[in-house]
Amino acid sequence: MAFAILFLIVIIVVVIYSNSSNKSIYPQTSKNTNTTSLDVPIPGIAHPKKVINFISIYDVDEVEQCFKQLLEKGYVIPEDIKNIFYEKIKKRYIIPQRYYWSISAELYMYETEKLDELPYKYVFELKGLHIPQNKKNLQNTMIYESVLLKPEKNNPYDANAVKVTTTGEKNLGHVPADEAIDIRKIIKGQHKAFLHSASDINNYIDGVIIIHHNNADYI
Repeated sequence: MAFAILFLIVIIVVVIYSNSSNKSIYPQTSKNTNTTSLDVPIPGIAHPKKVINFISIYDVDEVEQCFKQLLEKGYVIPEDIKNIFYEKIKKRYIIPQRYYWSISAELYMYETEKLDELPYKYVFELKGLHIPQNKKNLQNTMIYESVLLKPEKNNPYDANAVKVTTTGEKNLGHVPADEAIDIRKIIKGQHKAFLHSASDINNYIDGVIIIHHNNADYI
């Protein structure tokens, strides 16, 4: 009987030790031994903006431990994203907007949005960036982040106006007036629009939108 009890105790100890030794992709907090259930976006797989925001939001110790564990697990981290990890670890903070216009989500969008099925492209310059809120919203939009094109039939200045917003309904500006009729025709069919490029030169903000579409009349 004593032997059976001793054997049971040994089994329990082995199980407890085994569970405590399992490695997690999530880092431990610096305050206690509990693991932090972070939703870690995998670089090269997740949307680049999610990765950048993750690095920005979380504590430097958590970010550093996640970075090390990603490398240990064999994930291939793009160099531009790897440099953001290094900056966070070195400076203990990053400004995410600094990277939204220097890193593109184009490859991610081609894979997830099946852009190869939309063979034609139309590019136009975004208007209305003299408005401070539009400028701020654009600064928070990443290259090749999705945008929406919305006809504004009740616009008091132009009945053909087409508004450009983020997917979160934040205004970015408008389509150029002399291109609005053509773009209205394009967006009646299958299409997807993105921020194609953006720049800030001496506080002058410039933005370009690209539409992937299937209207052969506009190529």
